Amino acid sequence: MRLTAILLTVLCLALMPFSVSAEKGKKEEKKLTPATVKNMGVTKDGDVELFCMDFSNPRVPDLQTIDDEANPRVFFDIPAIAEWKGQSTYEIKGSLIKQVRTGYNGKDKKLRVVIDLAPVYNYNVEPSFDDRYNLFCVAFSARSVR
Repeated sequence: MRLTAILLTVLCLALMPFSVSAEKGKKEEKKLTPATVKNMGVTKDGDVELFCMDFSNPRVPDLQTIDDEANPRVFFDIPAIAEWKGQSTYEIKGSLIKQVRTGYNGKDKKLRVVIDLAPVYNYNVEPSFDDRYNLFCVAFSARSVR
């Protein structure tokens, strides 16, 4: 239990540089041109599973983690999405990523993405953004077995 708390703290500290304050995020949302999700998918590269989304305009979501031992997950909201015609659930069944769930709030024009992870591991979570392609990715790798 103590090790889990330490690992969660380390994970939170690792993700802090990618966090945006709520006020700053709200100001940026008002300036954003509505975007569309051009593509979304999961690939595997060795021991790393990579979730990626590419957009018509730049978007760098603020990741949140839930370290529930039975149901660990990462989620984020993407502001100013013009529309969402994708599925609500994508079964991935990878060794790390089990499924991806989406929910679109048409009133606020926000897309929430939830990435459900296998409960057997503690994770390294590394977000990245490639501005040449408006491509946002999150790399997942197992740090240790729980």
